[in-house]
Parts: sequence; structure tokens; C-alpha cells
Amino acid sequence: MTHIEDYIAAMEADGSAQPIVLMESVLVDVINEQHGSWTEDQLRDVIERSSDSATIQEIEDVPQPTWPLIVDAGLMAPTVANVSAYALAHGVDERLSGLLVPDEADPIELRDVEEIADQDRGVLAVRVLNASTHLTAQARVHLVMQLNLKSAIELAEVTPSPDQLLASALDAKLLPDTFDTFAHFAKCGWESVSEAFALSENASEFMTPTLLAGFVGEFVESPWIPDELRRMVVERLGDYVPGDDKKALRAAGQFAIANQIWLPLGEIRRLARVTQDPDVVLRQLTY
Repeated sequence: MTHIEDYIAAMEADGSAQPIVLMESVLVDVINEQHGSWTEDQLRDVIERSSDSATIQEIEDVPQPTWPLIVDAGLMAPTVANVSAYALAHGVDERLSGLLVPDEADPIELRDVEEIADQDRGVLAVRVLNASTHLTAQARVHLVMQLNLKSAIELAEVTPSPDQLLASALDAKLLPDTFDTFAHFAKCGWESVSEAFALSENASEFMTPTLLAGFVGEFVESPWIPDELRRMVVERLGDYVPGDDKKALRAAGQFAIANQIWLPLGEIRRLARVTQDPDVVLRQLTY
């Protein structure tokens, strides 16, 4: 196959749509024999023109530099061992992401989950959860749930993201519903925890002013946050909003009026001074 380009050109001129390689063993041999002498484009032409029946079952049977070409062509079997090996070598890049979640489709079913150790599956889980560039939060959680992890995910290794990863993970019971979990994701701001608070079953037990620091206004304004939690903020307004945060104080004042929560005179004076919102202030004073 020294004149592979001529061979492919002849097939195309003939209008043949037949695959060049039909068997996995043949494709593996071709890649191993030619990867050092063919150009990347020549390898790609052969791999892309190979049949689905030539799907490579063990990606480590071929040289690592060729893996992206194989994954790009959809010819790597989606075993957990293959996905783990590829992710270790190349990350959860655009190619692997496209294999795991085809365009406008649900995530694929991973195969042979138990063939690698739980510790290695845990490492892969973190890599997948952190692959926010190419995969949605829901897809990442769906894939990780297939790994059947026996051990807890190392929270410190999960990168907080604003795409509602925490909400998806809580909904799937993938991450614990605790202060530490929320505090870790809250480092990324309001968007990283906004939907998670609505799903949390334990937030009323662990919520603190420190946890909401920086987005109290958004928290109180959000219609998705349970009233019980927003009431906790308003009833301890001095703790949750110790400074003159205009957005937070106005939101608290409006929530208080809507829910017939009557604030202490000192807080009403602070609302008046900071927000200068006569509607909120006057309605509080008429109580």
C-alpha cells in the first residue's frame, strides 16, 4: 500500500463507496505498519474510509498519536478502558466528546465498566465532569453515572462551572448535598449554584451568610429559590447583608413586603438610606 493516495483516488474516480478496510485486525495492522511512514492525511483517509466493522476494540493496540484520528472517525469502541486511556493521553477533547455525545443525541452507553479499577474510574469521572468546554452538564453527569463508582468523587478536583453542573449532580445523587459541596461551587458565583439551591433537601440546615456572600440579592430575587430559604435571609438581614448592598437590601425589602415580614426599625432605616425606595419603606412603616 505504498501508493495509497493513488488507490483512494482511483476508488473515488470509479465512484466506489466501498470501505477500504473491513476488519479490525487489518486496520490495526495497517496503522501499526504505516503510522511512521505515512502522513497524517494518508492515515486519516484510510481510517475514515474503513467500515464500522473495523472498529478498534482496544485502542492501546495502535500507537497513541493515531488515537485522535480513530476517535474522529468513530472507530474506537466506547469501552471505559478505551475512554480512560484516551482521556489520560489527550484529555476529554472535542473528538472524544463527539464520540461520547453525538450531535443532537443522548450520551452513548459505555461498555465494560467493571474492566478497570474503581480508582481509575474515579479519575475518569473527574476528567469528564471537568469537560465543560465540549459537553453539557447533563451529559457529563449522565456519563459519570454509568461508571458505577463505589468511592466518593474527590470534590476538590472538580472544577466549579456556571453551567449548573452542581444542580445536575445533586439531582442524580452524584455529589453530596452538604455545605462543603455548595461552598466549593459557590466560588464560581451565583450561576454555579442557583438551580442547585432549589434542588437541595438540606440547604436550610447548612445555609450561612458566608455561603451566600456576593450574591444575596440574586438569591432573594430568584423565584426558583424556596421561600423558606429566602425568608431565612430576610429574617436575619443584618447577618446576611452586613453592608450597604443596594441590590440585596432592595430584594430583601420587596420579599418582606410580599410575604408580610415586618422588619425592625433599624433595618427599615437602613433600607431607606441605601435603597431610597419609598414604596418598600413606607409599606414597612405602615405596619
